[in-house]
Amino acid sequence: MKILVVDDHSLFREGLHLLLARLGADIEIFDAGSADAGLAFASQCGDIDLILLDVNLPGLRGLDSLRLFRQSFPDSRIILLSGVDASPL
Repeated sequence: MKILVVDDHSLFREGLHLLLARLGADIEIFDAGSADAGLAFASQCGDIDLILLDVNLPGLRGLDSLRLFRQSFPDSRIILLSGVDASPL
């Protein structure tokens, strides 16, 4: 399984990477610090099974990042991540 973590906070990305790595040797984990970097990586890598996507990426508003990734990778499952308690999406 290929997992892409897209979040602008490097400490969060690294921690999530370490947690996901414990799930098994058959999991490949990649990360990107911006939507542009995530889109570029996923288009080069192809076949990303799961995208863990920060809903509050710089330069994008709310669910715009979800729409962008969904259009580009319709076969990938996407889980939105947020560190904000209450945010208008």
